[in-house]
Amino acid sequence: MGHPSPSLRNAAQPVNVSHFESEGPHLKWSGKTDPGRVRKNNEDAFVALRLTDLEVQLLGKTGESPLRSNQFVFAVSDGMGGAMAGEYASRIAVDKITLLLQRWRQISASGD
Repeated sequence: MGHPSPSLRNAAQPVNVSHFESEGPHLKWSGKTDPGRVRKNNEDAFVALRLTDLEVQLLGKTGESPLRSNQFVFAVSDGMGGAMAGEYASRIAVDKITLLLQRWRQISASGD
């Protein structure tokens, strides 16, 4: 589904854990989905986002970040178990969540 908006920054990068120890509590995550017993391909989709005061950052499937004043959103969308194009439906769902949060952040930042 299209390219991400310029306000979505991919923040997935190697993490220096010792850096976070001085910043107080931090959050660790790991997102994994499974195709189940029936399907050979995994139709599920996962997204991890960090909302800062300025932007929505796309995170990797695993990571760690200081809590500070960040807000996080994690979503898993089930691939519709055998429905036609289930993998597209699940990807559209997490893309839509990302897009709506980007729009909300832009509106919130502009004060409207």
